[in-house]
Amino acid sequence: MSILITGGAGYIGSHCNKIFRENGYETIVLDNLSNGHEAAVKDTKLIIGDIGDGELLNSVFSQNKIDGVIHLAAKKSVEESVSNPRFYYEENVVKTKALIDSMIKNNICCIMVP
Repeated sequence: MSILITGGAGYIGSHCNKIFRENGYETIVLDNLSNGHEAAVKDTKLIIGDIGDGELLNSVFSQNKIDGVIHLAAKKSVEESVSNPRFYYEENVVKTKALIDSMIKNNICCIMVP
């Protein structure tokens, strides 16, 4: 089984990636590295890009056999979200919708959010 982990180069995502790999899953990480670190993703295919990029998502889904998605890509600063709610809406809501739309288009039926 192959899992796409969005935000997989961040703290939680990199630990999820490690645990899934230790349990025999093939993983692919998609991260724009705005908060993540390339070094946190070891022995895993890393695609540097944004979940809001529909063209990239369609390419990822069409070129890889993905059985499920763990979606961890999001902005998380409470202070910043209060001072700039539109930015947080775009980053966390609009881009998640782009991910789900691309999953539907590519017949990926499973999204996993912890």
